[in-house]
Amino acid sequence: MALMGFMFFAFGMLLGIQKIGPIVVLILMPSLNAGWVACNAALSIGQPVSPLTLLAPLRSASRSKLLVLGCLHAVASIAMLVVADLIDPDFHQHWGAALREQPATDDTLSEAAFHGLQSGMLLRLLCLLPVALLFWHAPVILHRLPNTSVAKALFASGLASLRNIKPFVIYLVSWVLADLILSLLIGVLLSLFGAGGGLTVFILVPVMLLFAGAFYTSLHASVHGCLLFDDIPVETTV
Repeated sequence: MALMGFMFFAFGMLLGIQKIGPIVVLILMPSLNAGWVACNAALSIGQPVSPLTLLAPLRSASRSKLLVLGCLHAVASIAMLVVADLIDPDFHQHWGAALREQPATDDTLSEAAFHGLQSGMLLRLLCLLPVALLFWHAPVILHRLPNTSVAKALFASGLASLRNIKPFVIYLVSWVLADLILSLLIGVLLSLFGAGGGLTVFILVPVMLLFAGAFYTSLHASVHGCLLFDDIPVETTV
């Protein structure tokens, strides 16, 4: 959970930088995904992990290729989000309306904005799904096999995802359902106890860290369940 807190804090700092910050996060995501797989590999053999382990891919011989992969990931993600904006141009308006404090007599508008926000987020998730499947294994391939080109890593990643599409659909749907159920339970608990802003944050932050940590831990199994690396040692320190 400490590593997840470290990553969330770093991302929060980056996202605070307007325009550039979100792009930097998209560029770094593939390398950090490889870092999480490296952390789980180290823990599985009893080695300690630290933020340096998480950042090992960016300190390895594959750093330049991983950054190129990250740039491609950012471009592909932004392109799919633009497509989603063309399909659903009212999303940002719904986002603003849902976050803005509405008067008590404006419940209908708030509910409409909330449903518009939900459908817009689902649309963007579906648009980003092909990008996620294409890039899913590529960072680990580049980290474990430094002589592999970015194009070959993307091809192998896409092929591995395509050949295992049914398990991946179950895997992703399971996480989406887990997220929805957890969100519903937290919402019910907070409404029952009438939690204020401070208590809400106190409850939500550790739950989010644990949930995100569980997801990133599952990345190791999702990658190594599709690809075999023939006991090639993973570089976790430099």
